[in-house]
Amino acid sequence: MSQFFFQIIGGKYEGISELANAEDRDAAWAEMLATCSDLARDVTGDLKPNSEWRMTLFDASRKPVFRIRLLAEALGGPAFEPRQGAVEPEREGIPDLPVTAKLQDVSGPV
Repeated sequence: MSQFFFQIIGGKYEGISELANAEDRDAAWAEMLATCSDLARDVTGDLKPNSEWRMTLFDASRKPVFRIRLLAEALGGPAFEPRQGAVEPEREGIPDLPVTAKLQDVSGPV
């Protein structure tokens, strides 16, 4: 069995953990997504403006394979304090799209 690890940075669940059931990259990705999904409510509840949470998957040689990032950016106003070297956020308005009561799957056929 291949050996994979994931590291979480940002928030209350920081650390490195071994993936117990990952036989290959696809299985490791699936397990990483499942873990991220389990943590999503707590992670998003703890995000502050201009903060980041990330989960990185590493292989047995500790080489990064996949990364999931959640980035909370303040786009102006009193909470906007750009980090050093940060790119200025776009100053565009809301795109001209129809507003709906529910989110819709717009991915189309795969």
